[in-house]
Amino acid sequence: MSFQHQFHRLWRFGPPTSETAYAAMEVPLTMMWRTLRLPGDPSLDRRRIDEALARSDT
Repeated sequence: MSFQHQFHRLWRFGPPTSETAYAAMEVPLTMMWRTLRLPGDPSLDRRRIDEALARSDT
């Protein structure tokens, strides 16, 4: 599943909650991180997700 598909599903019924957005982005980002064999774990900043969702309401 692509990021684009995930975002489409997230926004299908309006803006998602920050928890829903975080959970939906965590899986594809981790899969991509592992596919590229990048060291460590991917980092998703919940604060930045919250800020982006807040900006989307305006």
